[in-house]
Amino acid sequence: MKYSMGNFPVTEVPIETEGLTNSTDYKFIVRCDTSQVLSCMTKEYKLVTNQEVIDASYNIMKEAKATMSEVRTFGGGARTVWKWKFPDRETSSIPKSSLRTVMMDQHR
Repeated sequence: MKYSMGNFPVTEVPIETEGLTNSTDYKFIVRCDTSQVLSCMTKEYKLVTNQEVIDASYNIMKEAKATMSEVRTFGGGARTVWKWKFPDRETSSIPKSSLRTVMMDQHR
């Protein structure tokens, strides 16, 4: 599975609407390839792109011999989920309640 799946450019766009109270305290997160507004966040929000998440996790997952098994996006890209398989790990003895799906959200 390709790491580029679920990876698309995003940008921050200031909200400049006359007459709105506190509009400068917020910004839109916009998908560049479709111009779709993915979310509205406070100006303090730090955008973390999917590429940054992949760059930060790639070597760790490679070292653990993990393979990406699924990539899903929701809300036109507002949320992305990567699922990984770890071949060295046996999970049959771990209770389901202890298993977690690692979800990396581009909008932290």
